[in-house]
Amino acid sequence: MLFRKSRNQAKGLDILIDAMHQVVYQYKYYDTALVLIGSGDDEQKLRCLVERAKLTDYVIFMGEQSDPLPLLANCDTFVLPSRREGLPNALLEAMALGLPCIAD
Repeated sequence: MLFRKSRNQAKGLDILIDAMHQVVYQYKYYDTALVLIGSGDDEQKLRCLVERAKLTDYVIFMGEQSDPLPLLANCDTFVLPSRREGLPNALLEAMALGLPCIAD
């Protein structure tokens, strides 16, 4: 794994950032972006992970959105990297838009 695990791992964003690093640098998909919607206590840690992975040109932090559906509608894929989650509304909304979804 590229990154040291943090204390709060429930959302799995460290795994997603690691995967994005592989997409860009191992598989050489340079015409791609990871859009992160939301905010939280670990945002600064995530920004540091993104910088350390040299992904600042590929990861966009959108912050909290009152209506994320227009952003989702412009995406090609939805990824929910949570390590544990009940029935997430975000996943249901992405599925309702017809987006291919990746979730564990």
